[in-house]
Amino acid sequence: MIMANFCGICGAALDDKAQCPNCNKNADNEASNNQNSLQKSKNMKKGCLKKGCLFFLSIIGLGIASVIVLVTLARNGVITADLLSKSPEVGSLLDQAFGESCKCGDSAYWKLSEDAKTLLIYGEGELYEENILEKNEIKLSYEEQKSIKYIVVDEGITKLSRHNFYSWEIDCLYLPSTLEEIDNAFYIFAEINQIKLNSDNRFFAMKDDVLFNSDFTALVKYTGCKMLSSYETPETINTICCDAFCGNYALKKLVVSSTTETIEENAFANMHSLEEIVISDSVKEIGNSAFFGCEKLKNVELSAGIEALSEGIFNGCVSLKNIVVPEGVEYIFACAFDGCTSLEKVTLPSTIETLGALSFRDCTNLKEINLPEGLKNLGGAGGGIFENDKGKVFENCTSIKEIIIPASIEKINWGAFSNWTEVQTIYMRVNGPGSEWRKEWLENCNAKVVWDYKG
Repeated sequence: MIMANFCGICGAALDDKAQCPNCNKNADNEASNNQNSLQKSKNMKKGCLKKGCLFFLSIIGLGIASVIVLVTLARNGVITADLLSKSPEVGSLLDQAFGESCKCGDSAYWKLSEDAKTLLIYGEGELYEENILEKNEIKLSYEEQKSIKYIVVDEGITKLSRHNFYSWEIDCLYLPSTLEEIDNAFYIFAEINQIKLNSDNRFFAMKDDVLFNSDFTALVKYTGCKMLSSYETPETINTICCDAFCGNYALKKLVVSSTTETIEENAFANMHSLEEIVISDSVKEIGNSAFFGCEKLKNVELSAGIEALSEGIFNGCVSLKNIVVPEGVEYIFACAFDGCTSLEKVTLPSTIETLGALSFRDCTNLKEINLPEGLKNLGGAGGGIFENDKGKVFENCTSIKEIIIPASIEKINWGAFSNWTEVQTIYMRVNGPGSEWRKEWLENCNAKVVWDYKG
């Protein structure tokens, strides 16, 4: 059988020279070329598919590589998988190079990010006391510490210790599920704008941007809404912890609930806008420096349940004008009103026995203070830790025209009326210095002294 040849383009029968009468071309060659073009097209498609697959695999590879990097970081103590899964934003903070490890606990370490804004604390157990950035061979300057904006405490850390965060301004602090204890870690100048707690933590709880213990009986750290100007502590609260409100800029008024019994040291220190605080009579103890540096504080209602005004309680409250110390208070400890330059009048209770060293130093506008019968000690601490300190209880109180010292006085410490002038008068209801008076009790004092005063 003879097979006719046909044009591979138009299908017409070819002549004896294998040319198409319509196309006038060598159809076999054209067909062959077409076949080659078709094959090239197929090859191109295969190539594109191949490149696409390679690109897709590259993307997957990068993802796998990232996971490998994160796993490697985790193994090196830079980030735990649990921390990453609970807070992806932490992962973004830690997705950068970190510097050398420094020890901050028996099994705990810190690293600083390359941009010096993120501090990572990792390892196990509790941190050493005091500023962790100043206890190593690598010590950060104050300016370097101020550049830190984020602190990430990794899983495994169980305790933040005394004064760990000293004089830092932090945008956000991330706390792990393993954290069990915070012991005065937010020192007196620490300003923390936000805290984020791992939701699996069994020892602490967050509500309305405030950190509490798990049963809401202790207020640990307030970082609440910056728009609020007043705040009343919840009725469940028994204790306001160390530095709980320290460094807050927004609040102007605070009301302490009727269930609160203890206000720990530095609890309200350096509250820059605080003008008024109401403390319920349920409060029995107010810690050292509780209102230190509250420069706008004008009005204070103290609890009738307290027995002492602690060391430095109102130190540096330069706007405070009047204070009524409630009945029942026996001791005013050292530096209690030191530097209260606007203070004009102090009313002391009949129960007062001791005014501690430096307790009214530099109250340059103080005009009136009553010293009731029963007062025994000026410039000491009634057997406390300031018993042997230099007194200077009324140093630089140059606006007092006259003061009456009661017959019950047993001890006056060194420099009690230091820098008093000739226009001031000290009336003594005793006829001479007692055996426990320091011989330097009148040092640097030019005031007139009247003995055996009967008025």
